[in-house]
Amino acid sequence: EKIIFGIRAIDTEAGLTIDHLPAAQTLRAVLNIGKELILVADHTKCERASMAFVAPITVIDTFITDTKAPNTFISALTDQGIQVLTV
Repeated sequence: EKIIFGIRAIDTEAGLTIDHLPAAQTLRAVLNIGKELILVADHTKCERASMAFVAPITVIDTFITDTKAPNTFISALTDQGIQVLTV
């Protein structure tokens, strides 16, 4: 079961975060049932944190983003074993 999802903010320290706590709880439950987690987010979501914690970045299997994502951020994800695809 693949889960393809978006997120409000992604940061190596803060993890995956969004603005609304009830939505964070729901998304957390959805991510727990997935076997492969694919996050799709453009560069404006990278290196940012929002109010409600969803999960650490290590839950992501694949991160799909645009070519404007910071290289240091992409390197930090790949160093943690996350496959990164830029389009």
